[in-house]
Amino acid sequence: MVTTEQKAREEILEAIGGAKKVFIVGCGDCATLCQTGGETEVAEMTVFLEESGKTVTGSVVPDATCQVLDLGRLLRQNKEAVAAADAVLVLACGAGVQAATANLPDKLVYSGCNSLFIGDTQRMGHLYEWCSTCGECVINDYGGICPITRC
Repeated sequence: MVTTEQKAREEILEAIGGAKKVFIVGCGDCATLCQTGGETEVAEMTVFLEESGKTVTGSVVPDATCQVLDLGRLLRQNKEAVAAADAVLVLACGAGVQAATANLPDKLVYSGCNSLFIGDTQRMGHLYEWCSTCGECVINDYGGICPITRC
């Protein structure tokens, strides 16, 4: 699971700038578990953006936003709402943002979350960092425990 935190609301507003109409993409997998981009957070972001003078044209919460083909299918199913938007706000990890960008090359796509690390949950709200994706994996030499991330 890619662990994320939602960006500060002011940072999100600054990023989307002059965009008056926004389409929101959440994530039914990692961001839902992190409580940063599931159905609840997409609904909360919709209220926030509308209270800030933006129009939310629609939203989707794919099973996993990083699945490019599935996300593309959902965006096509909502093509009128997506077309009406000046910008797309993605409440998911960086892979989800890039999947949205790949599917929407003519749209401005913005990240509403920061990707932190690869981890797991013991229970909702209790996140454990297992891997910092350093690219130099030595886990086999240490009995399955990362001496870099979990030291």
